[in-house]
Amino acid sequence: MENREQTQEIARQEETKAQEFLTLANAAEVTNQVQNEAGAAFLKTIKGYISSIDTARKKLVKPLNDHVKWINDQFRVSNDRASQAETVMKKKLADYELKRRQIAAQEEARLRDAADKQRQKDLEAARKLEEAGKHQQAEAKREKAEMAPTPAVMEAPPIKGLSFSEEITIEIVDS
Repeated sequence: MENREQTQEIARQEETKAQEFLTLANAAEVTNQVQNEAGAAFLKTIKGYISSIDTARKKLVKPLNDHVKWINDQFRVSNDRASQAETVMKKKLADYELKRRQIAAQEEARLRDAADKQRQKDLEAARKLEEAGKHQQAEAKREKAEMAPTPAVMEAPPIKGLSFSEEITIEIVDS
């Protein structure tokens, strides 16, 4: 607390001096060469005072900044390694997600092909039944073929805290 109180006392003293400079600057008049030269000298004094304030401030702040830098340096290696671990895991999870999506797409294509083959088979059977004069059975086969759903592959639930982006390209053609 002693440093804080000392700093506050120094700041109060400097504030008083700075107010004096401001009061004098506001009261100054520059209407002739003598006043102009005196004003230039006063300006030089003000600039010197500003420099001394900045030097005093930097003297007080430097140990704190040095300590902050030291603390940051102490944690830099840990933070870098943890960030690398995060990057590695994100890549592994993204690779797995890509592989899982590829497998799901392949399975969906396989199921769609199987459903299409069954649909074609049912339509062919309906055609043969129609040729044989079994219209009611042929209609039932045709309806079965038309109503057969395409099986969907179940998606795995997403992992919480992990997101993926998908790039979609759209071409707009002006007709």
